[in-house]
Amino acid sequence: MKKPLLPLLLLLAPILAFAQATQPAPQPLPYFQDFSDLPHSATVFPAGWQGWALTGAPGGSFNTAAPAGDKALVAGSSASSTTNGVHNYSGKIGC
Repeated sequence: MKKPLLPLLLLLAPILAFAQATQPAPQPLPYFQDFSDLPHSATVFPAGWQGWALTGAPGGSFNTAAPAGDKALVAGSSASSTTNGVHNYSGKIGC
């Protein structure tokens, strides 16, 4: 009777991997976002936005793997930064 447990776990593994990252709340349409009120020191994303750490290494193909977890907004960033992630450029968000 223990043999059916392994195939069940293998089927659930991809679903459990998606559970590690937070899904942002859906925003009503039409959608408009003004980041001008976002403080330069903010490390929390505005409503409807979320940064994710992706699994796997960068490459020539688009990464379609499940996110490994949440990633905070990088506060007080500048265009000269080489840190990966989503950056807060004083009221503007970018990568």
